[in-house]
Amino acid sequence: MSATLKLENIVAGYDQADVLSDVDLTAAAGKITCLLGANGSGKTTLIRVILGLTPPRAGRVVLDHADITTMQTHRIIAHGIACIPEGRRVFPRLTIAENLKLGAYLETDAEKIAARSESVLKIFPRLKERYQQFAGTLSG
Repeated sequence: MSATLKLENIVAGYDQADVLSDVDLTAAAGKITCLLGANGSGKTTLIRVILGLTPPRAGRVVLDHADITTMQTHRIIAHGIACIPEGRRVFPRLTIAENLKLGAYLETDAEKIAARSESVLKIFPRLKERYQQFAGTLSG
């Protein structure tokens, strides 16, 4: 999917504390957009707003001219928005193969799933060697 994601005048926070105040951001289709900031500056809160996990107090999230601010998270993901967590955020008691399949849970075409898994394994050939190993046993 190649759509533009826009955040307009986002205000969000937790309990009585505002974390984001009047945030505007555009992530253009086909471009890399990077969000940088110190610890506690609101990066995670902004991602949570985009994914519908933290409702904004004001403002809106727009994907390709459609307001998705109140859309359920699973529907937002179905539109192609995803968050890849940092660090070792894997399902440790599932194999590498099972972890990769979970990343394609919205895809129903088995050939596409296999091709995508194969492309990941080309980038990370050590994973292919350990394809049936529990992900929690990997180092680094």
